[in-house]
Amino acid sequence: MSSLYRIENEKVVGYKIGYPLDDKRFYSWMGAVAPEARNRGIATKLMSTQHNWAQSQGYQSIETKTMNRWRQMLLLNIRHGFDVKAVTVDEHGVEKILLRKQLYQ
Repeated sequence: MSSLYRIENEKVVGYKIGYPLDDKRFYSWMGAVAPEARNRGIATKLMSTQHNWAQSQGYQSIETKTMNRWRQMLLLNIRHGFDVKAVTVDEHGVEKILLRKQLYQ
């Protein structure tokens, strides 16, 4: 498990958490930025830091899942090199979008 966070004025305003899927793939599990801290590049910085760390650890790709309703996260991922790999429907009928980004060494 790997976690990153951003603190401002003694308050966590953003975080990113992930874990290995196997020796070559890292899963970016959760991340968020507090509403009052959005649109300042915090999510981008946390994502970049996580990707650099994963690459330095020998991972070849990063995967994540999101939903269409989280458009800002979907667009952020696409802008930073993720490709849509699959759309699945869970047992509750909720669509999940699988994204993957190749890390190059």
